[in-house]
Amino acid sequence: ALIPRVLANGTPYLEDGLPHIQMFRPALPQGAWKPFEALPRDLDAWEMALDRLPLDRILGVGEAGWHAGQITDHLAAAESATWHYILRKTSGSAADALPLDASSDARARALSARLRSTERFAMPEGLSQPAAPESVSALQALHSHRRSLASAGRAHAASLPPAWWAVQVFKHPLAGRIGLSDTARFLADHMHHHRHQLLRLVGEE
Repeated sequence: ALIPRVLANGTPYLEDGLPHIQMFRPALPQGAWKPFEALPRDLDAWEMALDRLPLDRILGVGEAGWHAGQITDHLAAAESATWHYILRKTSGSAADALPLDASSDARARALSARLRSTERFAMPEGLSQPAAPESVSALQALHSHRRSLASAGRAHAASLPPAWWAVQVFKHPLAGRIGLSDTARFLADHMHHHRHQLLRLVGEE
């Protein structure tokens, strides 16, 4: 149900055509799709960062904190919750949502800046403690799951009428309601935030 095969106007598309959505949807704000376009590259960067770690810092449970596999499972849980929230929210009418404004823009910018800093956060309520992949194949399956989530979420966002790009859609536990583009930016910033944990795993921060 998450992966439509046509855009909202009925135009068929290929997954690898998604970055060119504004060729089909000129009514979108300039740059609105850019954070969504970047998500596959953000996932690539995360997986490459894990490839540079010793295996004993990736698999299993860390004694003094999460290992990299646990961090990846946490990211997957947060991404799943985010995409499914968007799916539920956009099943209604954009006319019922609050419009984007200076306040929502400021909240989104502040969230991005905090996530790209070295600030540490408590895990939001509602997310369970992350599972620990015990094998390379389990980790690869987790990577594949995250890619499937992102692909389905991007396809759903591509299918939405332009009105949804002008309203507050996702309710972040710290920032409050933000728009679609800022939600995709949050997913990228969330990965960036946890890169600091990867550095701490090998004593580089």
